[in-house]
Amino acid sequence: MTCSHHKLLRVWNLESGEQIGDDWRDGDNPVMTIALSPDGKRIISGEMFGMVKLWDIETCKVIIR
Repeated sequence: MTCSHHKLLRVWNLESGEQIGDDWRDGDNPVMTIALSPDGKRIISGEMFGMVKLWDIETCKVIIR
């Protein structure tokens, strides 16, 4: 998974280098950092202006802001 200044997260196939599914997007701020939960079910993202979000990997949606 990668994050970007384009305000989105992307999931990648490490073998082919191709993107898996659609971009994950929720908001108008650049995403500066991400971390995977130990159980592999959630991602936390940190935005440029301090917003932190918890994402569900199955649904690709924010579950906590």
